[in-house]
Amino acid sequence: MLVMLGAQERTERQFSALLAASGVTLIRITRATLGYSLVKAAPS
Repeated sequence: MLVMLGAQERTERQFSALLAASGVTLIRITRATLGYSLVKAAPS
């Protein structure tokens, strides 16, 4: 699916920088089952 949509996997540091550039603060990343993660963020 990542290949079809031109997406990429990101580290916590990369997510934080991406969100900060959009005016959003990373709150938490929670690891879920089957390799998924939940990203919680809020407006800065």
